Order: sequence, then structure tokens, then C-alpha cells
Amino acid sequence: SGSEHAHLQLFISPIASNGVNSFKMVNGYIHTGLTDGSDVTQTDLLWRNEGHKATMSCSHTKGSSYYQMYWYRQLPGEGMRQIVYTTPSPPHLYESGFGEDKFPATRSDAQTGSLTVEKLLPEDSGVYYCACLNVCNTTWTPKCQSG
Repeated sequence: SGSEHAHLQLFISPIASNGVNSFKMVNGYIHTGLTDGSDVTQTDLLWRNEGHKATMSCSHTKGSSYYQMYWYRQLPGEGMRQIVYTTPSPPHLYESGFGEDKFPATRSDAQTGSLTVEKLLPEDSGVYYCACLNVCNTTWTPKCQSG
């Protein structure tokens, strides 16, 4: 199909005044696992405390032509928003409202990457998506066009 993706649900527990963190789960709120593209693997579920960081990994077995990796976030009750576009060679391109200080992304190679959310706040809780795109399906890539 030219692109494959997976997603992760991230929960952030607020710091409790008594120093004990409690997790509250609403029925139907957890969404885990692969939604599309059996060749893309992503961390399924993370629980983290406020103020800490969460690192999500993503990898695929589609081959090196799928070297474009995108990270998206969907907060409860909102639409999906792109965080960053990455390739194995930085710099990565961040969308407005997102930055490398809060959302550092890394790429090991064409098939592996990660996204970290630093200094977690309860409002960072949501579904995080990783999508990998086949550059040969883009019209602006001359090397993929046949003569």
C-alpha cells in the first residue's frame, strides 16, 4: 500500500500529593497492538509517571525503500497530529507545536527508529503512531521511477 503503521497507547500518571501514584483506567480507553501493516512493530503500551520520560521504538521489515518514518500523536477527543518526519540522516523535520527538546527522535537505520517524550505531563497521554512510507510511491523521487 506504500505505507505501513503501528501505534502505542501512552498513559501518564499524575504525581499524587502523598507520593503514591495510582493508575485509573477507563473501559475502552486502552488501544494497543498493530492496527495495519503486519511488517511494522511498535511498543504496545507504556505507563509512565509525570516528570519522567517515555521512549517508544518502531521497526519494520519492509526494506530500505521504506526509510521515511513519521510519528503522530492523537490525544483523547482530538484528531491525529504529526509530530516529526525522520530519515536515517538528521535533521528531522518537526511540525509546528512540536520540538526536539520535548520530542527527540532517533534513527538507527532505515528500518528502526524511536521517539521520546521528555518531562511527561498528564496531557501527553494519548495514542502515538509510527508510520513508514515507501519512497518509491512518491512522484518526487527520480531514482524510483522507471525509464
